[in-house]
Amino acid sequence: MLPGKCGVEKSGAGASGRSVNGHCIFSNIRLKSVFESVLESDLMAVNEAQSAELNARERLLEAAAECFAERGFRDTSVRDITTAAGCNVAAVNYHFGGKDSLYAAVFDERLAELRARRVEVLDSLMQRDTPSLEEVLRGFADAFLQPLTEGRRGQVTVKLIMRDMVEGQLPRSVILDGMIRPTRRALLTALTAACPTLNPAAALHCVHSLVAQLLHIMRVQEIFSDADASGDEQLDVGDAVEHIVRFTAAGVRAYAEDRP
Repeated sequence: MLPGKCGVEKSGAGASGRSVNGHCIFSNIRLKSVFESVLESDLMAVNEAQSAELNARERLLEAAAECFAERGFRDTSVRDITTAAGCNVAAVNYHFGGKDSLYAAVFDERLAELRARRVEVLDSLMQRDTPSLEEVLRGFADAFLQPLTEGRRGQVTVKLIMRDMVEGQLPRSVILDGMIRPTRRALLTALTAACPTLNPAAALHCVHSLVAQLLHIMRVQEIFSDADASGDEQLDVGDAVEHIVRFTAAGVRAYAEDRP
């Protein structure tokens, strides 16, 4: 049997019909399959690595929030955080660039959640023709106090903010621009829509009064969550909201009617 051209073997009598080219095609198909399997494995490995990095970052944020809420910024070490997160000590620098940046990232995440919740409630009310004063007050109060009903994560968020208000680790602009100013704008807009005769100065005083009441409730609940509070010291959040709505609505209407 003699080799012929183009990979076709020939016998002395002519072509046998057995094609080496067919073997080449089969080999190419197998080779392509191998390459695709290797590529798929590599992509899966990359995705798993990226997922692991993302999970590590999220674990660091959660662990840092817990540690900062319980001990404060100064008394929390990087090792405390990485131990709680189950990460290497170098992970904080890798993902955040250091403890200060991690602290800021924790607040960026938590403040964004609070801001979105409060502003979205008010924006939703503004989509109606004219929201009532009670609807505005109740919607905002419910959104403001919602962390108290969210279990451990909500408690950590409240502790973080309350602690930083005392310790002042964050630049004030972070909380002002990240939550207070956008929330205040939305609340003022909704309040004046519900009560058009309320002048701007009075509206601002009413906003501060409402927020002060809600902050007091948050602080009281935080204190009692860590203590052995008796039954009459515990506050029902729903009852507290209804009281604040009635009390604030009466004051807002008195201002609107220009009663002393």
